[in-house]
Amino acid sequence: MQKSAKGGFSFVQILIILTLVALLIAGVIFIIKPSKVLEKSRDSQRFSDMKNLSTAINQYLADSHDFKGLVGPYSSIDTGFKDDSVRQKIDGTGWVPINFKLISTGAPFDTLPLDPLNSAIYNYRLGVSVSSKTYEIDCVFESPENISRHSTDGGNNPNAYELGTDLTIL
Repeated sequence: MQKSAKGGFSFVQILIILTLVALLIAGVIFIIKPSKVLEKSRDSQRFSDMKNLSTAINQYLADSHDFKGLVGPYSSIDTGFKDDSVRQKIDGTGWVPINFKLISTGAPFDTLPLDPLNSAIYNYRLGVSVSSKTYEIDCVFESPENISRHSTDGGNNPNAYELGTDLTIL
């Protein structure tokens, strides 16, 4: 008579392995801190949007256009738009009242950028000086690692990241 060998793991062994895997996953999540990663990701998008918007405005001005008729300040959370698709129009009817389609090399983007959260605290703003053809755009970063940029950007507002040709407008 032969004995049959029973292979595999016991129920207790499987529970121990699952517990260890769960503890490892929890440890990794604790170390990575997903909310911090999301904050940094949104700040990266903000920084990129600010650079792109600044470049587009500079191209617009370089084509001998000006800010005639603009008063501002303008904000990406202005309530006068029925939805974000209207708010993001680049033909001068969006939250930035500049017709980027007039740029000789073509519009630098298809839609105006909006802050990833686009809320009362986190939004994009534009201010212009018609007489000097200067501008300022700003936003607020949320990651503690990026907030220091607020006070080191050369602007007059220590609570916002400022970019443009006159950082005293907003």
